[in-house]
Amino acid sequence: MGLYRTFISLLLFSTMCLSFIYLMQVNDMELNARQVDYGNGSRSTKSSERLTDHEGKYFDGPRELHTQSHWARVQFTTLTDSLHAFGVYLDDRYRPNYFLRILILQRGNNPTERLACKADGEAFNTWAERYEMCENHGKTYTGWIYSCLVTYNTKPDFKSVILNVYSQNGSLINSQQFAVTSLSPDSSTSTDISNLHRNIRNLSFKTNSNLGVLRSKQTLPILGSQNQKSPPKPKNKVTFKTDERPGVSIGVCVPPLHSNLYIQNLIDFLEFCWILGANKVFLYIHDLPTDLIHTLSFYLKDKTHLFEILHWDLPANIRQKSYQVIWNNGQILAVQHCLYQNMANFDWLLFLDIDEMLIPKSVYNWQDLLPTVLQGSDDNVAALSFESAFFSWDFDSQVSSPIKYLRHLHRTKRTTVLHSKLLIQAKNVFEVGIHHLSRAVTDSMRVIRVPAEVALLHHYRACIQSDTEWIQCDLVIQDTSALKYETQLSASRDHINRLSQFT
Repeated sequence: MGLYRTFISLLLFSTMCLSFIYLMQVNDMELNARQVDYGNGSRSTKSSERLTDHEGKYFDGPRELHTQSHWARVQFTTLTDSLHAFGVYLDDRYRPNYFLRILILQRGNNPTERLACKADGEAFNTWAERYEMCENHGKTYTGWIYSCLVTYNTKPDFKSVILNVYSQNGSLINSQQFAVTSLSPDSSTSTDISNLHRNIRNLSFKTNSNLGVLRSKQTLPILGSQNQKSPPKPKNKVTFKTDERPGVSIGVCVPPLHSNLYIQNLIDFLEFCWILGANKVFLYIHDLPTDLIHTLSFYLKDKTHLFEILHWDLPANIRQKSYQVIWNNGQILAVQHCLYQNMANFDWLLFLDIDEMLIPKSVYNWQDLLPTVLQGSDDNVAALSFESAFFSWDFDSQVSSPIKYLRHLHRTKRTTVLHSKLLIQAKNVFEVGIHHLSRAVTDSMRVIRVPAEVALLHHYRACIQSDTEWIQCDLVIQDTSALKYETQLSASRDHINRLSQFT
């Protein structure tokens, strides 16, 4: 009997030990689950499981929610294994010449295929000339702008174009038809980004495999005559809702977001852009956690006239290893896409990352900043360049505000031009870089470097010491210029917290 009791006791003890070990493992699994920081000191631990369909296949967040939230998708259409097109635009800024601009993601610098354009009603193809975007950084996949001269003296009225791809021996490899977006606001030509193209390989149209029949415009530069006058002022800009501010229109372009972000910091960024004068903010989404996507969708559901989400849908073979084969998830390609896609509807475009903010020093918002800097005619101004300073979390400001713009009030004394950002006059720009203007529409266009005492780009991150520019990260000064927005920022934060129950 005693032996039996001893056996039962040992069995119960073993069961308790195993149960305790199991509970500890479950607890560890929960602690290791991805945590979402809402930026106000609270953290929410959620499951890291991804959405699946009925077959158990994984969806990434943006792709799944695109159909639910009607997010726009930047679609890369495969022309060949080496060429992917993601936008076609009619450029009438070089009148009497008219060009088609095709944004291309390209593998390598010298593809064997050649691209030609065939517009509606045109009897012949026209060769496309290639222009490499800046800041590709030697990666396998790079950004290019292909250009076709489609007419000399009359404005085309077509709404689509056929892109033909030929091999070296002159055989037709592929044909795709694309909608065309006009870069002028007074044109009826437009495109629906969700239905950008359709395959027309099986459609019949007159062509010739002999490359010699294509009209070659190689003697004409891609950008037209450098003696070209400034582009004409737009006649009809986009009409905004009555709750948006009058005057010049300003759009903000945010390059592809990825990884786990602080959702409340992202929302504070969007609200601050609106306070400072943005008519609309364009967020390019590359890869974000599903729960963050759900939260962002909830926040934006009644703000589609203020903010637009674009799913940056890189080709699958690139998306799976984007860090190795393309620079920063195709940042420079997204920058050009935002420029060309919104040129007709916005006077000015500002390019920012979500850890940056352009703060006017002498005026309150960007609308008031423009006349202060321009001081008269802006016809020959392509861009305004703003120096930046680091507002690092390492700099002790002894402020407990949950809003980072109000919490970090010390910055590097020296400003930097290496991390400058641009506010560009869209109609005057052919290509924009990340920190500089790559090319204006004519050589006579100028870039105005704005003094730091007029406006400064606040960079909320750890200070970076460059080999080519001495920043002196340990030399800091107080900068309280963001405090003039404290009332509006705090009110926005409180309103969002009540709606979404973040706190």
